[in-house]
Amino acid sequence: MITTTLHPGIAAVLAAVREYGYDTNAYHALGEIYAARQGDLLLFNYTARAAYARRWNDVERVCRGLIVHVPTATVRAVPFEKFFNLGETPETTLGALPAGPCEITAKMDGSMAILYRADDGPAIATRGSFISSQAQWATAHLRARYDLRDLPGGVTLLFEIIYPENRIVVNYGALEALVLIGARRADGYDYTYPELAEFAARYGFPLVAREPAHSIHDVVPLIETSTGVEGRVVRFPNNLRVKVKAADYFRLHRARFLLSPETVRVALMAGTWDSFMIGLPEEFHRESSAIAAAIRALVAAEEARLRVLFAEVRATVADDSRKAFAPYVHAHHRAAAAYLFPL
Repeated sequence: MITTTLHPGIAAVLAAVREYGYDTNAYHALGEIYAARQGDLLLFNYTARAAYARRWNDVERVCRGLIVHVPTATVRAVPFEKFFNLGETPETTLGALPAGPCEITAKMDGSMAILYRADDGPAIATRGSFISSQAQWATAHLRARYDLRDLPGGVTLLFEIIYPENRIVVNYGALEALVLIGARRADGYDYTYPELAEFAARYGFPLVAREPAHSIHDVVPLIETSTGVEGRVVRFPNNLRVKVKAADYFRLHRARFLLSPETVRVALMAGTWDSFMIGLPEEFHRESSAIAAAIRALVAAEEARLRVLFAEVRATVADDSRKAFAPYVHAHHRAAAAYLFPL
């Protein structure tokens, strides 16, 4: 059964809007979020630092393009709550996920589009902006092709924005489309795939493909074999969503950001680790952190070995002078000389 309750994160944002109004700087008190203004509307989005910190409070989870009308402190558009990759959090490990049937759809590689009502008609925002290039393209595309006058006011349609200039990794060729991927209401109702199909048929939107797989265990083998796709989105009966990205997509995306042990090492040595991580896509945070932890462990082990060696040399060389120390090190430990001399 699908519940319809106001998410505590949304309730907290609405309470803050009643208190702070248009003071966009004040909303930092709620977490790692920011607010963008357009007229009487505020769009709330989590920051890159939220993805890096990985604490994810209730407000950060719902601020993925949440749009609020300030004078009435009411929700005008509600996106998907933040959801994670398979195995990225304790609740998304295979053992913790609900058993049984689920909805499985294609994970498209574009920009998420959020339908809202502007003063001059229906419009599209992206997760972080009313006026991004993708939002402007999508709004023009929407208004030129679709009539949404009878769409219920409380319904937020969600799309994937696909057009050649917005290519990320997957090549969709000349395709230009707003692909319907979801529909939600502020009270928490999350429309099912058959209901999405009704919206798509009524208004003429292309609909995200549903996969023939029926359980999370059907999807896992596709991670290694799928090519030319970003992956899959798995939605469970309790509305929990999980991203399952293809290994081939990870490989191509990793190459685009030049992610390697060497780039991680350079960031650690330059003291720019935080900014390096904040600039990476979220799906590479775990991998980068693991590489950094391995590098730090190797450095710590090597430092410990060199300190032990230094103590042994000092104990072996009876004369405590540099004059006696140097020839012994050159004779017996030349490879470590550059480290032993400073010690």
